[in-house]
Amino acid sequence: MLAPFDESAWLPENRVNGCTTQVWLDAGIEKKGKVWFRADTEELVELNIGVHGKVQSRVKTWQNVLISMRDKTAALVAERHMK
Repeated sequence: MLAPFDESAWLPENRVNGCTTQVWLDAGIEKKGKVWFRADTEELVELNIGVHGKVQSRVKTWQNVLISMRDKTAALVAERHMK
């Protein structure tokens, strides 16, 4: 389960591109190295895979979210190693 999303994180750099609805993904890394994520969307139903009629667009949305999670994790880890 993802932590609640803070509306102050609705920033362009947190926007997940390529989704059929607006999706934001925020991430951070704790001192012990645990990466956390928070996400929000303007239409929660858009993230429900398997709802009749829009399966392909939802698959693409989840693919874009997972790619964004991977990229944010890589950036956080790289930044941490540079410190």
